Amino acid sequence: MAPHPTRDYCTFRSWRNDLAHGACALVETSVTHPESKQGSGLMGTVLAGRYLIEPIGATRCRLTYITRIDSRGRSAEFYNNALGPYNAALVGRVRDSFVPTDSGMETEV
Repeated sequence: MAPHPTRDYCTFRSWRNDLAHGACALVETSVTHPESKQGSGLMGTVLAGRYLIEPIGATRCRLTYITRIDSRGRSAEFYNNALGPYNAALVGRVRDSFVPTDSGMETEV
């Protein structure tokens, strides 16, 4: 079986950090940009991407990630079986991007 072509995404992201109870949100969606260079692969589409980060204690938070993508040419089996572990790794990278300070109360990004 030949390998699948790579997928490129051109997304616009925006965030709000003035939500109720100290929460913040990041939203993303695909856009067409004149300077976007499509590589040798396919152009995937992020129909909707949502991150909601809510504090649940002095040193903890809850991350909710909801996404709807079309990666062009992937089967339903891919979305059901392979995308879950990929998204779990993505959320892990978000978690690991927050480096705790010595006091453990705040983070430096």
